[in-house]
Amino acid sequence: MTALIKKETPHFDTSLTGNNLLDSLPPDELGFWKPFLKPVSLPIGHVICESGGRPKNMFFPTTAIVSFMYMNEDGKSSEVLTVGQEGVVGVSLFLSNRSMINQAVVETAGQGYMLDAGLIKLAFERNAMLKMLLKYSQEMITQLIQNSISQRHLSVQQQLSRRLLLGLDRTNSTQLALTHEKLANILGVRRESITQAAMKLQQCGAISYIRGHLTVLDRRILEKSCHI
Repeated sequence: MTALIKKETPHFDTSLTGNNLLDSLPPDELGFWKPFLKPVSLPIGHVICESGGRPKNMFFPTTAIVSFMYMNEDGKSSEVLTVGQEGVVGVSLFLSNRSMINQAVVETAGQGYMLDAGLIKLAFERNAMLKMLLKYSQEMITQLIQNSISQRHLSVQQQLSRRLLLGLDRTNSTQLALTHEKLANILGVRRESITQAAMKLQQCGAISYIRGHLTVLDRRILEKSCHI
């Protein structure tokens, strides 16, 4: 673990904070939150949150830059997202009960503000509709990140299995209107690669594919295929 974040003496005035997201707030709203924002120094390499963890604070960088890194099973990592003065780290804390799927680590040392996530959570609990919409937004962001990871690290067969499972989760039928050509466009791979992957899934009894009609026969095999 790298050096702890150094808390600095608050120095708020009526000027902007230097974080674009905070500075986009109406002046009265920003004035309300300012007393709760703690200026901090974010050293390079500091891990704000490990993959699978849940930090207790949100961070609004001003000059620091934070990278979200995906760690695969063989220890290799790749960046899936960066956050700097335009945003915030820790939105998922109050949008859902899920743990972070990526490691958040300081890429460029600098300054920022720390805010107790519990304060934000209490504010959102008062508005059920807004909370619901933001939770859905978080689910969409998570899926985007997972799609990015899938394209970088999974085989075509794994990607295909995952996409079929996503289709099953959104329908009450085991039949999916997904041709090989359509799946190739969705996954951004060659049609021949989809044909080869689908043939393997048919051979192991996961799916059947007859005249353009794809039917899932065994969901459990698809789930195992995602983790080959």
